Amino acid sequence: MSATIPNASRAAMIKALTDLFDAGAGAGTIELQTVGNTEVSTHTLTDPAAASTTNGVATMAAIADDADATGGTATKAVFKDSNGVVRLTLSVGLGSSGEDIKMTSNVIPAHAVVSFTASGTITMPAS
Repeated sequence: MSATIPNASRAAMIKALTDLFDAGAGAGTIELQTVGNTEVSTHTLTDPAAASTTNGVATMAAIADDADATGGTATKAVFKDSNGVVRLTLSVGLGSSGEDIKMTSNVIPAHAVVSFTASGTITMPAS
Protein backbone atom coordinates (compact mmCIF):
# COMPACT_ATOMS: atom_id res chain seq x y z
CA MET A 1 0.00 0.00 0.00
CA SER A 2 1.36 3.42 -0.87
CA ALA A 3 1.38 6.28 1.61
CA THR A 4 -1.21 9.01 1.35
CA ILE A 5 -1.03 12.41 3.00
CA PRO A 6 -4.33 14.13 3.87
CA ASN A 7 -4.79 17.74 2.72
CA ALA A 8 -4.55 19.11 6.28
CA SER A 9 -1.16 17.43 6.72
CA ARG A 10 0.05 18.56 3.29
CA ALA A 11 -1.02 22.12 4.13
CA ALA A 12 0.92 22.07 7.41
CA MET A 13 3.99 20.58 5.72
CA ILE A 14 4.13 23.14 2.89
CA LYS A 15 3.53 26.01 5.35
CA ALA A 16 6.40 24.76 7.52
CA LEU A 17 8.69 24.50 4.49
CA THR A 18 7.94 28.00 3.20
CA ASP A 19 8.32 29.40 6.73
CA LEU A 20 11.87 27.99 6.69
CA PHE A 21 12.63 30.14 3.61
CA ASP A 22 11.81 33.16 5.81
CA ALA A 23 14.08 32.14 8.72
CA GLY A 24 16.61 34.74 9.79
CA ALA A 25 16.52 38.52 9.79
CA GLY A 26 15.93 39.06 6.05
CA ALA A 27 14.54 37.52 2.91
CA GLY A 28 15.68 34.14 1.63
CA THR A 29 17.17 33.46 -1.80
CA ILE A 30 17.06 31.06 -4.71
CA GLU A 31 20.52 30.33 -6.05
CA LEU A 32 20.71 28.70 -9.46
CA GLN A 33 23.77 26.44 -9.46
CA THR A 34 25.78 24.21 -11.79
CA VAL A 35 26.16 20.46 -11.32
CA GLY A 36 29.41 21.34 -9.49
CA ASN A 37 27.58 23.61 -6.97
CA THR A 38 28.87 26.85 -8.51
CA GLU A 39 26.51 29.83 -8.31
CA VAL A 40 25.04 30.88 -11.68
CA SER A 41 22.57 33.53 -10.46
CA THR A 42 21.01 34.57 -7.16
CA HIS A 43 17.43 35.78 -6.68
CA THR A 44 16.01 37.36 -3.53
CA LEU A 45 12.66 36.05 -2.38
CA THR A 46 9.92 38.27 -1.02
CA ASP A 47 9.62 38.08 2.78
CA PRO A 48 7.38 36.18 3.36
CA ALA A 49 8.37 33.94 0.44
CA ALA A 50 4.94 32.39 -0.11
CA ALA A 51 2.02 34.58 -1.14
CA SER A 52 -0.34 31.78 -0.09
CA THR A 53 -0.43 28.13 0.96
CA THR A 54 -3.54 26.04 0.33
CA ASN A 55 -4.08 22.26 0.37
CA GLY A 56 -0.37 21.51 0.16
CA VAL A 57 0.40 24.03 -2.58
CA ALA A 58 2.51 27.15 -1.94
CA THR A 59 2.20 29.97 -4.44
CA MET A 60 5.43 31.91 -4.28
CA ALA A 61 5.44 35.69 -3.94
CA ALA A 62 7.53 37.82 -6.32
CA ILE A 63 11.10 36.66 -6.97
CA ALA A 64 13.70 39.34 -7.76
CA ASP A 65 15.80 39.35 -10.92
CA ASP A 66 19.54 38.85 -10.85
CA ALA A 67 20.72 41.84 -12.90
CA ASP A 68 24.34 40.64 -13.20
CA ALA A 69 24.48 36.84 -13.25
CA THR A 70 27.75 35.01 -12.76
CA GLY A 71 26.78 32.71 -15.65
CA GLY A 72 27.03 28.99 -16.32
CA THR A 73 24.74 26.03 -16.92
CA ALA A 74 22.04 25.85 -14.24
CA THR A 75 21.11 22.33 -13.13
CA LYS A 76 19.53 23.04 -9.75
CA ALA A 77 17.82 25.73 -7.72
CA VAL A 78 18.89 25.96 -4.08
CA PHE A 79 16.46 27.73 -1.73
CA LYS A 80 18.22 29.28 1.26
CA ASP A 81 17.05 31.29 4.24
CA SER A 82 18.66 34.67 5.01
CA ASN A 83 21.31 32.90 7.11
CA GLY A 84 22.42 30.89 4.06
CA VAL A 85 20.98 27.60 5.35
CA VAL A 86 19.81 25.36 2.50
CA ARG A 87 16.09 24.60 2.88
CA LEU A 88 15.20 22.96 -0.47
CA THR A 89 16.96 21.95 -3.68
CA LEU A 90 15.03 21.47 -6.94
CA SER A 91 16.25 20.28 -10.33
CA VAL A 92 16.46 22.74 -13.25
CA GLY A 93 16.27 21.93 -16.95
CA LEU A 94 14.69 22.76 -20.26
CA GLY A 95 10.92 22.99 -20.62
CA SER A 96 10.54 19.46 -21.95
CA SER A 97 13.04 17.85 -19.57
CA GLY A 98 10.74 16.83 -16.71
CA GLU A 99 12.81 18.82 -14.19
CA ASP A 100 11.24 20.67 -11.26
CA ILE A 101 11.99 24.15 -12.65
CA LYS A 102 11.72 24.59 -16.40
CA MET A 103 13.74 27.18 -18.32
CA THR A 104 13.78 28.14 -21.99
CA SER A 105 17.59 27.90 -21.74
CA ASN A 106 19.56 26.84 -18.70
CA VAL A 107 22.83 28.13 -20.20
CA ILE A 108 23.16 31.61 -18.72
CA PRO A 109 25.78 34.05 -20.05
CA ALA A 110 27.94 36.01 -17.60
CA HIS A 111 26.44 39.43 -16.70
CA ALA A 112 23.01 38.48 -18.09
CA VAL A 113 19.77 39.53 -16.44
CA VAL A 114 18.00 36.40 -15.18
CA SER A 115 14.29 36.57 -14.34
CA PHE A 116 11.60 34.25 -13.10
CA THR A 117 8.67 34.97 -15.43
CA ALA A 118 6.18 33.46 -13.00
CA SER A 119 6.36 33.20 -9.24
CA GLY A 120 5.48 29.50 -9.47
CA THR A 121 4.21 26.96 -7.02
CA ILE A 122 5.69 24.27 -4.81
CA THR A 123 3.43 21.27 -4.21
CA MET A 124 3.64 18.80 -1.34
CA PRO A 125 2.60 15.51 -2.96
CA ALA A 126 -0.46 13.65 -1.68
CA SER A 127 1.32 10.28 -1.92
